[in-house]
Amino acid sequence: MATIDEAFIESTEDVRNLDKALHGPYPNDIKLCAIKRLVELGGEDSRDSLMRGLFIKNEMIWNESLDGLVSIWGRSYEQLVDELQSQHHKFLPIVAASALGELGDNRAVKPLMDMIKHPNDKVKKQVIASLGKLKDGQAYVLLYSHLNHKDRYIRITAARALGDLGDERGVDPLIKALSTNDIKLQYQSMLALAKLNDARAIPAITTTLDDRRLTDGVFEALEQFGERSYDSYIDILHMDDPQLRPLAIKALDHLGDKRAIEHLEKYIDSEHWEEVLEVLGRMKDDGLVEPLMQRLPLEKETKKLAQISTNLGDLADKRAIDPLVEVYSKTRFWSCDRVSRSKILTAIVKLGDGAEDRAIRALISEFMKEKESRQNDPVRWFKIKYNDCPDRFDPEKVGKMLEKHLLLDQAINLYTSLGQLEEAARIRKHQAEMGGAKVSQKVVQGDEITSIQDSVVSRSTIGSGDDLLSQLERLGALKEKGLLSENEFIKAKEKLLN
Repeated sequence: MATIDEAFIESTEDVRNLDKALHGPYPNDIKLCAIKRLVELGGEDSRDSLMRGLFIKNEMIWNESLDGLVSIWGRSYEQLVDELQSQHHKFLPIVAASALGELGDNRAVKPLMDMIKHPNDKVKKQVIASLGKLKDGQAYVLLYSHLNHKDRYIRITAARALGDLGDERGVDPLIKALSTNDIKLQYQSMLALAKLNDARAIPAITTTLDDRRLTDGVFEALEQFGERSYDSYIDILHMDDPQLRPLAIKALDHLGDKRAIEHLEKYIDSEHWEEVLEVLGRMKDDGLVEPLMQRLPLEKETKKLAQISTNLGDLADKRAIDPLVEVYSKTRFWSCDRVSRSKILTAIVKLGDGAEDRAIRALISEFMKEKESRQNDPVRWFKIKYNDCPDRFDPEKVGKMLEKHLLLDQAINLYTSLGQLEEAARIRKHQAEMGGAKVSQKVVQGDEITSIQDSVVSRSTIGSGDDLLSQLERLGALKEKGLLSENEFIKAKEKLLN
């Protein structure tokens, strides 16, 4: 026989191989795979193998064998009732009890209740489970009485069955079961209460948070109550417990109730700031624009700054354009990682065409401070800066902006890199014409020229961001008016850039 592994099991048609996999010395994942395949193949041989699987002393394998067996048992109601009362096979009543619950025929309630005194606790356990699935109120008293049974697994099954039954009379006894010392009974009781969907259970469920072993069960149960769990989530959020707070944040995110915004904002400066900002971003509330903009100039943590910027970009409020451009420009002088800067830039360009132009201006200002070697490859430089939003990068827009600010050498390099040689030639021609232009009517004396240059390029007037481009615009305007010669313009621009 070939080596037994999951791939072999999933492809074999031979039940004998699957039987060896289920009952041989193989790990549980192989056994579970064999059970699944036996169910797919069906037939008497598969049923026999799965029936023998009920002898395996492993709860998971036992339950999976029973579920698989029931799914292919194929008996009528009458046959199942007969098998339920069988005294000749150890597991036949268990299989029949389970199958009757799956069959959903309420005629089975009475024969199942009659079997509750069966001496085999596994039969009793399966009878209780099936009575819950049949959702017949006449089984309530019987199920309730087994919450205090001596066998732990029967108690747990009874709690689950009360939840399945859907009878509101089960709320109080299940709440009482939450105060026991049996962790599995507590867990199953809170899930059963969630199924009953009675809000009276919510405070009782949250009180079990003192036991860390029940934390997952508490949030799983509270989720079933929907918006009625909102107040409990807020209470948990404000608990002085750093382990519970992220779970409350996640739950509020799933709930999507915007009332939580004012509570979540209080934790933007906590260790959970990242989760909080992500949730606030998904809530997309216009009321967040102002408080987030106010944080921009104050925030020194660059990753947090990037997330705040991302939130503002997603809110698509154009009021954020100026603050975001200013922050992006200032980060050149901070220790800011490239990913964070890229996120800020992405947030800017999300705000529309006007914002994109502002972003390009800020990038050009930054580009002009780069070394000559980087300026010689402008397309690559700009693409790197736009790495999070490549669809937004329009090199021709950058070229036009370079021309507008008379950064003609850089524009020529950009068009050449793009292979747009005619555009590069056009700018060279324009550059030559500008170089031959004469000073217009007004003759400006040397001292006046010097004064103009000093005023324009004074370091005290040069700020960050768009300020550099504004100074270049002033220089270009002076040259166009004939107040600066070509040589004077070049010298002034070099002084400004260097």
